[in-house]
Amino acid sequence: DGALTGGMAWEALNNIADAKDRPLVIVVNDNERSYAPTIGGLANHLATLRTTDGYERFLARTRDLLERTPVVGRPLYDTLHGAKKGLKDFIAPQGMFEDLGLKYVGPIDGHDIEALESALARAKRFNG
Repeated sequence: DGALTGGMAWEALNNIADAKDRPLVIVVNDNERSYAPTIGGLANHLATLRTTDGYERFLARTRDLLERTPVVGRPLYDTLHGAKKGLKDFIAPQGMFEDLGLKYVGPIDGHDIEALESALARAKRFNG
């Protein structure tokens, strides 16, 4: 609640980042209501992040193809992955979640049940 403005939320994210063996979906309740309005850079940043099914499928297929390519596959994947991250951080910085190894789906209108179900289903399909 409060768009991750509390220190305990960040401590939890830090611990989650180190527990890669546990599948987990995190729901951030940014309803712009807390003991005070959720304002500032973090609240604004959360509103700009997007991850789509098509993008995730493309990444998975590319990774699978390159991992099956002998000799050059893995080095090429590592190079492309680094370039993608650099470009993505330049265009739409998502660093705070990606640096923790987390994917972000949202923002989602909490009153739109269909959108919520779709987002949770998409999050469940993420691998790791």
